[in-house]
Amino acid sequence: MNRPLVPGPQTPSEANGFGRLPDSAEITGFLRRLAERFPRAACFNAGSSQGGRPITAVALSRDPAALRDRRAVSAKPTVLIIGSQHGDEASGCEALTMLVRDIAQGGNEELLDAFDLVCIPLSNPDGRDLRRRGNGGDVNLAIDFLLQSQPETRAVTALLLELRPAIVLDVHETPAFKRGLAESGFLSGLETQIDVPNNPNIDPGLLGLGEHILLPSLLRRLDDAGLEATRYYGEVNRLDTVAIQGGPALRTLRNYAALGGAVSLLLENRRDPPEGAYATPENIRHRTERQYRAIGAMLEELRGAKAAIASVVDAAREGARRAAPGDAVVLNEEFAADPARPTVELPLEPLAGGPPVLRPFPYRPKVVPMLSIRLPAAYCLAAHHRMLGSLLRRHGFEPRRVRRPREVAATIVQASAPARREGAGDAPMTGTRRRLNLRPGDLVVNTRQPGAALLPLLLDPRSPHCVFLSPPYSVLLGGVETAIVGTLESLPEDLFD
Repeated sequence: MNRPLVPGPQTPSEANGFGRLPDSAEITGFLRRLAERFPRAACFNAGSSQGGRPITAVALSRDPAALRDRRAVSAKPTVLIIGSQHGDEASGCEALTMLVRDIAQGGNEELLDAFDLVCIPLSNPDGRDLRRRGNGGDVNLAIDFLLQSQPETRAVTALLLELRPAIVLDVHETPAFKRGLAESGFLSGLETQIDVPNNPNIDPGLLGLGEHILLPSLLRRLDDAGLEATRYYGEVNRLDTVAIQGGPALRTLRNYAALGGAVSLLLENRRDPPEGAYATPENIRHRTERQYRAIGAMLEELRGAKAAIASVVDAAREGARRAAPGDAVVLNEEFAADPARPTVELPLEPLAGGPPVLRPFPYRPKVVPMLSIRLPAAYCLAAHHRMLGSLLRRHGFEPRRVRRPREVAATIVQASAPARREGAGDAPMTGTRRRLNLRPGDLVVNTRQPGAALLPLLLDPRSPHCVFLSPPYSVLLGGVETAIVGTLESLPEDLFD
């Protein structure tokens, strides 16, 4: 990335010589001062954390105030970059703070010619200040995008809905020290890892662009930058781990944003062990420098692919807008092996010292659909209206209230027992076809809405993504006599009169 010719103001970490991590207030104060000083930047509050701390975003553009205030729709694609969802992964925040500074003061003119950028360097200010992975409620924000249980996740989702970014980049770190590997005498030897979405409900054009065009080109670009890049293989934390290709879970930002029509990418850089011969705590200076180079290299490669990205994103969003009853939705999927490549060799570093070794791991790279359904005309919610209605609105849907009693033909989506295991795909399930008496105040969600494929994934207990498999929703489907969710094959025109 082209940096400004004249050095700009030092970030809080640079000012203290990378001897300690600045807290969230220092980061926010620095970003606000940048926006006051440089006309390319506009700072705004994207929301508040569970602990009440501001989630600070920075718009970088030729007209950043319009981007910040959503007053005008730019002809350029928007890139949304999220850093440090995990409070103990500090280098994403540090690198993005440097990136914002450098672009704001005149670096990388070509990037702002191609894109508008919105950066949230520190999306988990609670975790930073409390020195832990989760937020103020000790919730893992990176897997909260379906439940939307935390204000931090809701803030990011609101930006996805308001800004409609063409590209989303989620910046993380992966620890080299994993207890299971360490018990066998090894550290992980993976350095820079990237991944693309792979949930089968994502637009095929987006999946193909990510898998066959962007992923190979980004890996080459990162290798050329000296970053030893590989695809993300999930958390390989034991010698008997089966390596997979990331994961199709919609609760992660990567897959969730792509289901909404964005090119969505994961960046993971190595987090050094907590003990070792490092000049600063956990080698934060070196980690930040690697993250900065990796983010810059990825943005440069994406700039070169701007035309292809815009074309595929436009087509994906038009397809989502035209979703209709009868379209196929994959409720659940599983990983399968590729006979042509049954194993993958991954680098491990001996704890006792010596050169890294390559070790083969069983490999399951394929995501295979297991159960598909046809999208109904609508979903009706006959109980827990406030709780379920709020959830759906956070995802951008518009449920409507029934105005008068009405009997309709419906298929009842009803679990026969509470589903308690998060991520389980085998909840007992009945799909009884019967007459359902809708009452005033019941909610009906028309599936002729953008992104309607998400509705069955949220509401059908046969899906591992279903909210009824996780607290606080898991207690709602416990009574077999109560019909909470039903599907309608047709939507009566006078239902809302």
